Amino acid sequence: MELIVLKPHGRGYRGCAIEAQGYLFFQYSRKRGLKILKRYARQEFTGAADFMAVMRKFITPPAFLQPPVPIKALTGEELDRTYGEIIRKQ
Repeated sequence: MELIVLKPHGRGYRGCAIEAQGYLFFQYSRKRGLKILKRYARQEFTGAADFMAVMRKFITPPAFLQPPVPIKALTGEELDRTYGEIIRKQ
């Protein structure tokens, strides 16, 4: 799995990820855990760049991670670790 967007949101995160079956738009809350807001099938897009072009209607371009960041799972610990890495690189 790879993250293409990860932003702080309330007491957690909101973002987009690429998984084997397609793309996820998700929200992670420390209180409620992971919630998949929307799933997009891989075959609906010609690739990650096409998906990001569509998502630009909802997400500002600077929020997209280039290149995508590999992640083991959509857990609080893993999102915290990944977000820390993203911040250090900026």
